[in-house]
Amino acid sequence: MGTGRSSTLETIDKIAVYQNMGAAAALVSTPDHPLISQEGAYRHFSAIARATQCPMIVRNIPEKTGQELRVKTLFALGSIPEVLGIQEAPHSYVHLKERILQKMVSIFADHDTWIYSYMLGGGVGAVSVASNLFPGEVARLIRAGFLDDRRGAKDAHDRLFPLFKALALASSSTILQASMRYFSLPTGNYRPTAPRLAGAQLRFLHKQLKKMEAFWEG
Repeated sequence: MGTGRSSTLETIDKIAVYQNMGAAAALVSTPDHPLISQEGAYRHFSAIARATQCPMIVRNIPEKTGQELRVKTLFALGSIPEVLGIQEAPHSYVHLKERILQKMVSIFADHDTWIYSYMLGGGVGAVSVASNLFPGEVARLIRAGFLDDRRGAKDAHDRLFPLFKALALASSSTILQASMRYFSLPTGNYRPTAPRLAGAQLRFLHKQLKKMEAFWEG
């Protein structure tokens, strides 16, 4: 489960709620405050780890939070037992490769379309939207990359790539609700501010979901 609170205490409280609901791990964002120091960011994550003892993936997406964790900070976070790794956006693939090669922390892809490149570059997995719909297929792609089965990973990537593009048309909550309705699953209520897919975008999504129906595990 994901937590996007800037307050350390609010994040701890939210994780505790999710743990009581059965969550096995947390996706924790960097505080979205441009003036927070690297030391402050480290203390934020370490305090959460100590208080909750919950396995976590640190979300390092500077274009969304206004704050990028530097290499020294990532190295320090990698020493915290509860930190499984870092979810990285592909803002700098060279920078990403440096982090992987230095083995300072495990790297998880931020976007489905980057899973193939991340896995072949030494990443360990992904925070994936598509895995909510086709977990077996996404796991097959990640497993092939992890085992350095380049042909198997490429085949899985090519099969999934049109779906990945469709799932990037809107926010993950919007796109997953539209996909669940396609498969006649209950979706709950839309958030009032969340846009609905319509027109050409919705038709493109339905086209890609139809191609993947043989792999549907619902």
